Amino acid sequence: MFLCVEEEQHMLGLKMTALLFEEYGWDTRLLGANLPLEYAKDIAEQWQPDVIGLSVTIPYFTQRLPQYIETLSEMTSTVLVGGRLVSMYDFSAYCNEKTKLATDLCEISNWLNSYKVGVTPSVND
Repeated sequence: MFLCVEEEQHMLGLKMTALLFEEYGWDTRLLGANLPLEYAKDIAEQWQPDVIGLSVTIPYFTQRLPQYIETLSEMTSTVLVGGRLVSMYDFSAYCNEKTKLATDLCEISNWLNSYKVGVTPSVND
């Protein structure tokens, strides 16, 4: 399940990430840009995804990130956070043990290669 935080409109990288997951055989749902947390939560409760991908590229919208991570972590094994800002700033203070910060598609691809179906991955790998 992939989405941009509320008001975030930049979703090209998010779409590329969803396509990468599909290449690895995952069933994905690209929810797109500007998704309020309450809608993301409702969809996650219904679908129960193994991974929820979040994108944030505009610094102003990072203020929403902690609440998204905290809420969505309760509904999945991994919250994957990516976007232009992840390679520029340290977001580790927003993260918990279920959060994986990804700076680019190569890093996500490497993580997917190590992911084993039926085994909870270490998101810090």
